[in-house]
Amino acid sequence: MAIREHTGGSWRVVNTLAGFEPWLPCRTQTSASPGYRGPTALRRVRSATDDRDHGSGVLASLREVSRVHYVGVDLAWGEKGTTGLAAVDEDGVLLDVTERGSDEEIHGWLQPWVADNCLVAIDAPMIVNNLTGNRPCESLIGKHFGPFNASCHSANMSNPNFAHGTRARRIADALGLDIDPASSAPRRAVEVYPHPAIVALFELPSILRYKAKPGRDLDLLRSELLRLIGLLEDLSLADVPLCVGQSAAWQHITDAVRGASGKAGLRRVEDSIDAVVCAYIARYAIHKRESVRVMGDLTSGYILTPVTPEIGLAFDSVSGIHKAQ
Repeated sequence: MAIREHTGGSWRVVNTLAGFEPWLPCRTQTSASPGYRGPTALRRVRSATDDRDHGSGVLASLREVSRVHYVGVDLAWGEKGTTGLAAVDEDGVLLDVTERGSDEEIHGWLQPWVADNCLVAIDAPMIVNNLTGNRPCESLIGKHFGPFNASCHSANMSNPNFAHGTRARRIADALGLDIDPASSAPRRAVEVYPHPAIVALFELPSILRYKAKPGRDLDLLRSELLRLIGLLEDLSLADVPLCVGQSAAWQHITDAVRGASGKAGLRRVEDSIDAVVCAYIARYAIHKRESVRVMGDLTSGYILTPVTPEIGLAFDSVSGIHKAQ
């Protein structure tokens, strides 16, 4: 795959942090995923609307600081599950990726990464006020990403995990993170969802089937998880790079996937991989604001997600974002 010139092409929208040094391609291998044409950020032709803020309201203030951590949290809805955690620096370098269990363990790992400027992307419901059914943001994800099999699980207060608030909100509050995506605070958290993000970032025809479900055997799960690993490694060449190849923890994860003798071996690292996806969504949201949308609102709940140009236009045409422009 050829590396595009990033220093003068008129197609590129330069959304960088002040003092952010021009990136160098990561020294990491790339994948040969079936049908894969390269990250969207490398191939997209600039559209007439790329300079607009599409209502994402995502951390514009972080562009003005010289150091920020992008943190991914694949949070278990209840405290008995495993939570994946990942941290990426302002250059897109993966600093750490791991798993934790209890709230106390999660807090302990997160605290050093969120002490200063940060965007924490949490894959778990943050705001749940509906007694039954879907949240409006989940319905929006289903409308725009359902054809890609990337709809959400319903979150409502009839679920004991959400009857008295959400775990994601409690963690964000305990760490002093602002959960409003339109806020100008330098430390905040947003809700994300990896499945539609992966579809949009890599322009896939459907989700990757790496989650264990009936009818999916070990070989399928392994091949799909390795495909995701390859796609993430390919982001070393993207317009908004992610550099995972030099991380010993990442290498341990890839080795575990290749060597897993059963589905349990894949489940042990799946959450960590999802956490890396979440951390990248956070970084992408800062540097490619025109290519993300906030579906939903702060009252009923929202999900921040990357979008393809087509999905972005479809969402904007209904939401009326451009009426004032």
